[in-house]
Amino acid sequence: MCGGGVPRQRQTGQARLLIADPGTFVIKASLLYYAPGEPLGESRRLVEGPAGQVAIGYPTGGSGSLSKIRLFSSPQLLGSPTPPAASWPITASSTPDGQALDIGIVHNSLVYDSTRNVYYASVPGSVIGSGNSIATIDPATGQVTHSAPVGSEPNALAIAADASVLYAGLDGSGDVVKLALPSMADLGRVKLVTDSFFGQTRAETIAVSPADATVAAVSMAWVGGSPRHAGVALLRDLVMQPKRTQVHTGSNLVVFDTAGAILYGQNTEGELGLRRIQVLADGLVEDLVVQGASGPGTALSLAGARVVTGSSLFDTPALTLAGQISGTSDCWAQRSGEQLLCLGTSGGPGRVLIASSTTFVIGASLVYATSEPGAPRRLVQGPANRIALSYSSPFFSPPFSPPKIRLFSSAQLP
Repeated sequence: MCGGGVPRQRQTGQARLLIADPGTFVIKASLLYYAPGEPLGESRRLVEGPAGQVAIGYPTGGSGSLSKIRLFSSPQLLGSPTPPAASWPITASSTPDGQALDIGIVHNSLVYDSTRNVYYASVPGSVIGSGNSIATIDPATGQVTHSAPVGSEPNALAIAADASVLYAGLDGSGDVVKLALPSMADLGRVKLVTDSFFGQTRAETIAVSPADATVAAVSMAWVGGSPRHAGVALLRDLVMQPKRTQVHTGSNLVVFDTAGAILYGQNTEGELGLRRIQVLADGLVEDLVVQGASGPGTALSLAGARVVTGSSLFDTPALTLAGQISGTSDCWAQRSGEQLLCLGTSGGPGRVLIASSTTFVIGASLVYATSEPGAPRRLVQGPANRIALSYSSPFFSPPFSPPKIRLFSSAQLP
């Protein structure tokens, strides 16, 4: 049993008792034991009592409250509660350029499986009953199904080019797990770097070699503290290779070239830069760093012989600036062809721009949302004529949106 916290933006909130499975870390129930709530930072201690009852002690010297003991009883404390099945609201709407489905799902990351025509989303442990799972989403209907628990706090996702496996970073344990598709069976996992001073790392981003589904690169970050970047590691059959890139300044985002022989990295924090990294049998070695070459965007992809970072394109292998797509914040390479799918700058209607990676000309500007709050957004290309917009911000108050996925379809999309 765990004590539920209160939102940071409020001084008091609902005081809750969480019942979790110690094996899967899934929260099975959230019981309100005190309303209107407790002051932020209130010191509490939980003591289990007779069947169906717990005691919460509030010692003196806390944040202003009196010393007291609250005895709380509930039938759900008598055994292992059965949580309700997850149900996510789906709302349909239209824009001048297409149709949209909003799925109000709490998630961390989103990828698309073109072989099976489904999206996969990592669901955090805070979701009662269905947390610590991978959600499968139908692009046409928005219907969601959940896998069995995959580990503690799944976050970063990457799918192999042949769609045989899905890699997921587990923030709670500092592991990367390899899941078979479509069964989501656990094929193994590896513990990421632990430092005696900085502590445990987590997978910030994962990339899978297009030439070999058993090879993956993991950009690591320390869970707490600053600087956060802990280098990029190469996994071969879930074995971490000895040669890793430098820490502190490095590559928060990574992408393989089409042969899997070179890894390109983008640093989005602190000292911005674009990096070329050689993929060797025993790990990774940086051989070119272009300082200041990348922007503070959240996109990195490969369009032919050009690296797309934020809204800028760089020619490989020298990483010389080729051009920029104006009026955009982030661009992603279309899966096939030389087109780019870009998000328009925030403010006003939400727009996806279709641009050329060779001429930088914008061919279409499509409204996917009639109004767009200033929320972090990430675009994931789906099936033909469809994209998904992932809003996974932890900030729920304006100007940020609650977590959701918007499925947008238009005949003008590639």
